[in-house]
Amino acid sequence: MLFNKVLCLLVPAIIALYFYEKIINKKKTIKDLVCMYFIFNFLINVFCYSVIVFIFKRAYFLYSEQFTIKYMLLSLIIIPIITIVIIVLENNFKISVETVKK
Repeated sequence: MLFNKVLCLLVPAIIALYFYEKIINKKKTIKDLVCMYFIFNFLINVFCYSVIVFIFKRAYFLYSEQFTIKYMLLSLIIIPIITIVIIVLENNFKISVETVKK
């Protein structure tokens, strides 16, 4: 049961991060990779849980083998979409933060 939870909640973001790295072909720092991992993890899990709750009308999650396979397939379908959207946003928008000392 614990293995299924770890597989569903953490592994899709690692796959998305690998896919992201292959597309951009730039070296990122460890800090950037960790931030991107958490962004991917959040987006993938929110999207998958939203689909499960609102489309499949399932309000409870038993991490059985069948649920794990279905969740992983759903996340593998949305990983390329989320990754491409993040890359497009990253290339078209720039956010800079400046601190001012008084």
